[in-house]
Amino acid sequence: MPKRDDIPLCCCEYISEDGERSHLLATFCNCEAIDEAFERLFTLKPSQTESVEKIMDTISDRLRIPWLDTCVSCVNDRWFVIGLAFGLPALCYGAHLSLTAVCHPYLLDLYFTTVLFPHQCPNAFLDLQSSLAISGACYSILLGTFVAVILIQQLVCVVGGVRLREYRQRRQLPGQASFWSFRYAFKNCINFWWR
Repeated sequence: MPKRDDIPLCCCEYISEDGERSHLLATFCNCEAIDEAFERLFTLKPSQTESVEKIMDTISDRLRIPWLDTCVSCVNDRWFVIGLAFGLPALCYGAHLSLTAVCHPYLLDLYFTTVLFPHQCPNAFLDLQSSLAISGACYSILLGTFVAVILIQQLVCVVGGVRLREYRQRRQLPGQASFWSFRYAFKNCINFWWR
């Protein structure tokens, strides 16, 4: 039977900043600093700055999206970036179609084509179908924003020649020199896509 550390992580597990295997359901458990802070709050004692820093470190470690760090590895990171690159236009196009179908479109002539833009939506929530289309478009825009931020983050890491996990690990080390190599951006992109 393999050791626990040799077993790959599932999508509901992540590696904490302490290097320990953690589960998503343990997000707010096992934090002595939070217990101490609440005890000081209820007894009207001032809180210590080091305990507040410890709480903030714990929250930032546990409230991140862990499966992006653990499930995206050097084996499938190209497919992840390709999926983000195709997913973002699909989300934007779906939101655009939904909004122009329900709202009164505005015609905009750009060079040799006409583009529809949603202009006014006075009857957007009159019936169930229109309400669902507008709500779906809003969720699509929200998800598209999230996907765009992750895509930009991944592309900056590709051009810089570093993986996101490596960047986060090295950032935690004190006195670590910069390891971004934008000087070789073309070479970094070639190494990422054709390694």
